[in-house]
Amino acid sequence: MPKRVKDSMFIVGLGAVLGGLAGLGLSFTALSPLVVGGIIGSMLAVLPTAIAIVASTFDLHTDEMDDDRKSAVIYFGTLTAISVGIGVGLAAAATAIFPGAMLGMQSAALIGAAIEAIVPIIAIPVMNGIIVPVAEKVNEHIISPIVEKLFSSKEEGYKPV
Repeated sequence: MPKRVKDSMFIVGLGAVLGGLAGLGLSFTALSPLVVGGIIGSMLAVLPTAIAIVASTFDLHTDEMDDDRKSAVIYFGTLTAISVGIGVGLAAAATAIFPGAMLGMQSAALIGAAIEAIVPIIAIPVMNGIIVPVAEKVNEHIISPIVEKLFSSKEEGYKPV
């Protein structure tokens, strides 16, 4: 079996377990299904986001965050936001199709596991295939030229304040 398939199966399995536990834990609260879907959808993506933030915060060797850590925080933070949106959408769809599906503990755990198993299958390709290339083009063609023009001291007539 190819490594990519094994990694995908591991991520989906881990997501299903985390989603099932989150759904079981949230079944005791009186929350909207959309809120529950958002919380469940973000469970898997929050872990690497928190790890990236903590790793960048507790770096004792430098005062500033290097580009690799900054890009990791941005990547996983955006992935978390995408996962929340997908979780909310899946919860809305599940609630529309099965109106009473979030009432019992077992059904909440099963729906949580299903939502969190589907989220990485959708969110990771969306992030890698759409968001990252668009962000790179925006950075290359819009942000970098503006920053270069604003902070370049090579222009004539530049006088420091």
